[in-house]
Amino acid sequence: VKNQTVSSSVDSFTLNAGDKIVVKVWCLLPSGTNASFVTTTADDKKSYTNIYANTGFQEYAYTAAAECTVTDLQITPYTASGELYVQSIQIVRANAN
Repeated sequence: VKNQTVSSSVDSFTLNAGDKIVVKVWCLLPSGTNASFVTTTADDKKSYTNIYANTGFQEYAYTAAAECTVTDLQITPYTASGELYVQSIQIVRANAN
C-alpha cells in the first residue's frame, strides 16, 4: 500500500501472557522516516513497535505481558510517501502443544 496505514479488521481476541503477534513487514520509506506496528487492547492501551525502513522483510512482534483482549492491529508509516508491504500476520501461542 502506498501512503496509507494498513489496518487489519479483527474481531477481538484474547492473548495469554507470553503470546505474541508477529508481523513480517518491509517498508520502503524516505530517509529519516519510520513506521510502527501498533496493537490496541480492549482498555484502549496502545503498544508501538518501531519498524525499520529499507531493510527488506523483517519480523516484528508484540508480546502480551498479561492476558489481554486485542481489538485492533495497525501498521503505520509516518510519512506522506513510501511503500509498505505486509507478508504475514501470525499469532504465536506461548504454550502451544
